[in-house]
Amino acid sequence: MKNFSIFPLIACIALLANSSAFAETAVTLKKGDRIVYIGNSLADRMQHDGWLETILQNEFADQELVIRNLGFSGDQVNNRPRNRGFTAAEDFFKHIGTDVIFVYFGYNESFKGEGGVEGFKKDLGAMIDKYRALKPNGESEPRIVLFSPIAHENLKPFNPALSNGKANNTRLALYTKAIADVASAKNTGFVDIFGPSQALYEANKEPLTINGVHLNEEGNRQLAEVMAKGLTGLDLKASPELESLREAVIDKNFHWYNRYRATDGNDIWGGRSTLKFVDDQTNAEVLQHELVMFDAMAANRDKRIHALARGSDFIVDDKNVPKPIPVISNVGGGSKSSNPDKEGSLEYVSGEEGISKIEVADGFEVGLYADETMDPGLVNPVQMQ
Repeated sequence: MKNFSIFPLIACIALLANSSAFAETAVTLKKGDRIVYIGNSLADRMQHDGWLETILQNEFADQELVIRNLGFSGDQVNNRPRNRGFTAAEDFFKHIGTDVIFVYFGYNESFKGEGGVEGFKKDLGAMIDKYRALKPNGESEPRIVLFSPIAHENLKPFNPALSNGKANNTRLALYTKAIADVASAKNTGFVDIFGPSQALYEANKEPLTINGVHLNEEGNRQLAEVMAKGLTGLDLKASPELESLREAVIDKNFHWYNRYRATDGNDIWGGRSTLKFVDDQTNAEVLQHELVMFDAMAANRDKRIHALARGSDFIVDDKNVPKPIPVISNVGGGSKSSNPDKEGSLEYVSGEEGISKIEVADGFEVGLYADETMDPGLVNPVQMQ
């Protein structure tokens, strides 16, 4: 059995009693709703296991929900560090056509302790007002659901080097109560996962987190059931029978992640995005179009999720994805943002000739193992590693 401080448990029991009104009305999902997750690493990491979306898609199979994860580890309500040019959350809401927002904040803010509670409540309330005024679907205010942080699991019995989480849980209980207060004042949905996560830790013999605060795969599965019940009032299970649907959700999440968190954002929207190359073609012109391609691929995978949820299937066909923009090679010169020496040449020497240009230490000898004349498949020297 794992031990926690008494105070967070008492605070949690009181919170559950005061927030029962939220349980059955956290959100009403409508056909075609486009749902967005925002928040810290709890939201961010949910994409990798996909259990909450899997449960919701299965339960609301005819609703054809579209879910996109905008979670970002380290995020706070008023502090969301990004590299220069990264698309703002509000613009993503509009891009997605958001109808519902699931909000996961409070853990990072909780380190300010009791003295930070009122400021947090003020910031969270202002954020809700801002997002409602935005009307990102172009017609109506988004329906908003606030989730509490999860509790800190005591992993000391498994690893003495880790914290027992008592001090953390005392703070997290305060911020859970704060979120419930804001939800009540702003008439949003609220789902308490602080108290239920403590109950899960106590009920399981094996850890549900990797370090006390970040859920492992089983922790994500079990907590998804808690969140689904808080959202719907129903006992919905993350069962093995949903594995095919979950795999489809994870596949969609992969493609969306590569659109939302695209590699090398400095070239896509940052300082290097405006560099011009052959025919004045810029990085942004080429790479931002690839984001459009990922949008289409994610949408294609939504169709498979909907089909599997209804008990059928759908073969994903990406033929409708826009073609990449052709790029003229810089090699040989002609680029305004580079030079011939840097760009190199397409004139390659043979393997034997290459060996003649290599200087080796006494006692060593270099021999030719293979080159592209022996096997045309050898087109990338890195393959030899």
